[in-house]
Amino acid sequence: YSAKIGKGNIRFIQRTGMKWAEEGINTIELAEAKIRRHSESSDAFKKVSLIFGLHTNGTPTKKQLEFADQWVNNWKFSEDMLRLAYERCVDVKGEFNMSYINGILRRWFDEGLRNPTEVEASDAAKKPAAPKKAESQSRSYDLEFYENYSIFDD
Repeated sequence: YSAKIGKGNIRFIQRTGMKWAEEGINTIELAEAKIRRHSESSDAFKKVSLIFGLHTNGTPTKKQLEFADQWVNNWKFSEDMLRLAYERCVDVKGEFNMSYINGILRRWFDEGLRNPTEVEASDAAKKPAAPKKAESQSRSYDLEFYENYSIFDD
């Protein structure tokens, strides 16, 4: 695992082993499961980074990995849905904010919205209808009457 992620020094291996022991990872099977989950989270973050156009130099934060893992692996959102959430975030906030995007995606997940068409339909259903003009407000005038009647006529 350490060699795969490019951190094969003895100190990293020791810290990782101690951390895993504290988490109860004490068998090859548990270690493989941990590595698989980590790999899935990393792959999810790479996917999210490409969709959002993020250019990261270094490792993502724990929160970034958690968000990406939730959106891609647990909630199974498509690239189109992730891109739509990103665009809505930037339109509203004026900047990229993963917590805000998470709120958007959580609402869509809770509402069962799984594609952009469903989101648009939901948005349209939530928009208040334009107020109707009361028919009593519409007025008509008899223009012929006013043309024939003038206060300036002698």
